[in-house]
Amino acid sequence: MAKRKGRNDFDYSLLMTKNEAAELTGVSVPWFDDNIKPCPSLPKVKVGTKTRYPRDPFVEWMGKNWELFK
Repeated sequence: MAKRKGRNDFDYSLLMTKNEAAELTGVSVPWFDDNIKPCPSLPKVKVGTKTRYPRDPFVEWMGKNWELFK
């Protein structure tokens, strides 16, 4: 599992990268890619060609979908 490096939720960007989203959830990037990224309800936005994860909706989504992180 990835480490949050002593950060709290508000230390992350408003539009997080995949690496930040994985770190926030405490999982590795490959695990995030395999288990979280495919979820259709996952809040995400396209910024040009890149996908970003809006921090506050993402944290709320994590609370509602905690069973994915077992």
